[in-house]
Amino acid sequence: MKKLRGIVFSGLAILLPTVITVWVLYKLFLFLDGLLRSLIANYTGVDAPGIGVAGVVVIVLLTGLFAGNFMGRKLLGWYNGLLDRIPVLRSIYRTIKQVSEAVLQDGSTGFKKVALVEFPRRGAYCVGFITSEGLEIGPVGGEDTVTVFVPTSPNPTSGFMMVMPSSDVRVLDMSVEEGIRLVVTAGMAVRRDVGPEGTRMEARAGAGTRVEGGGGQEEE
Repeated sequence: MKKLRGIVFSGLAILLPTVITVWVLYKLFLFLDGLLRSLIANYTGVDAPGIGVAGVVVIVLLTGLFAGNFMGRKLLGWYNGLLDRIPVLRSIYRTIKQVSEAVLQDGSTGFKKVALVEFPRRGAYCVGFITSEGLEIGPVGGEDTVTVFVPTSPNPTSGFMMVMPSSDVRVLDMSVEEGIRLVVTAGMAVRRDVGPEGTRMEARAGAGTRVEGGGGQEEE
């Protein structure tokens, strides 16, 4: 009986991720297809599964091409200025726009590294993501500080943003993808050798921050 239960659990562990992934993709397909399918069918007479998804892809590509030229940038600036003058709408639009830019654009935005921070009390540690270095907010910040986002588990869409000394941040030897997986699974999916292999970020006099090796041992 115990062996049979192990076989069942092994089968579920293999099948569940596949089934859930296919279900999510199917629901996403239906949602995107439903956005434009009826509209395209009314104007062109063409009604086929997937025509709405194709229409969404075409609109996204054309919008990206248009926003990349001079006239598109001017029109986009005018559009953003118009929304900024609408009291309630501008707050919603700004928030969504900033989150979208942080997630979708390359460069200096997004999560940079996975780190451990001592939070919420001494001796307890949380997994966080370094988002920027040297951020200054009023009297707080400077070249020797880092901004860390500490997400809640298993829902990483909420959490805490902390500006803290770089010497209090221990960078982990794992990718951002592995860090997100660690948070989402509440620590169940993690390499067992990550903890002691971390590095500590220290302030470099007059030149930002640097990473010191040695599992958190500080060098004078």
